[in-house]
Amino acid sequence: EITENVLADPNLCQTTPLRLIDFGEVKSFYKEENELLVQRWKNCPLFIKDESEQVTGTYKIRGLINQYNVKSRKQPNQKFVTYSGRNYGKAFSYLCSAKNADSVVLLRADVAPFIKEAIEINGAEARAIFFDKLSDKVKQI
Repeated sequence: EITENVLADPNLCQTTPLRLIDFGEVKSFYKEENELLVQRWKNCPLFIKDESEQVTGTYKIRGLINQYNVKSRKQPNQKFVTYSGRNYGKAFSYLCSAKNADSVVLLRADVAPFIKEAIEINGAEARAIFFDKLSDKVKQI
């Protein structure tokens, strides 16, 4: 189910441009191991869409906006919970904060402290748990 345009709020999601890449950049990135690839495709234009230019640094915000819109329409004022250790959790906490939604991000027990901090800075509660306790913890929340 697709909701209204996810780009409606530029503070949440931005249009990212297609950029033409010089194959010299690709060659230096992939080094010698892909020399055949570079030789084969060097005359073809290569475009990238760099989603790291999103507000949250990840493309995951696009799908999250859609998920949020669907879920919040079906059940307004609900608490949002997810299990993620990286980009999804970061984008999730950012979106929920922007929408003033109560949210919890469950993280692996051994998650790096900077990941937990990034999620909490965005406004979500971050809880480190052991994976085998995941379903019990979600039911409690």
